[in-house]
Amino acid sequence: MERRSDFSLILLSATTFVGGLALGLLLTPESSAKKRKWIEKRAKEWSRWFDLQSQATLHKGENEIKRLKTNIHLGLKSNFPDLFEATEHIDLRYHDFKHR
Repeated sequence: MERRSDFSLILLSATTFVGGLALGLLLTPESSAKKRKWIEKRAKEWSRWFDLQSQATLHKGENEIKRLKTNIHLGLKSNFPDLFEATEHIDLRYHDFKHR
């Protein structure tokens, strides 16, 4: 529950920041053509930055999942016996299973 409110707070803060930035840009005394050009340039830069960050996060997540999978596999293998190896030397003959 607390985690959700933290996310909401971060989202509200980011939205407020972007809104304030946009309002500040619109109220500056420069010409609107300069403002649009500046906004377009920054939007492209931020878009590239977000793309790089998302790719890096995806790559890091994939590596963490691989590491977790390996650790789980090693943990299971070391804590549970291999059933084939555990039953390999059991002598089972047909006559042991006949109805008496």
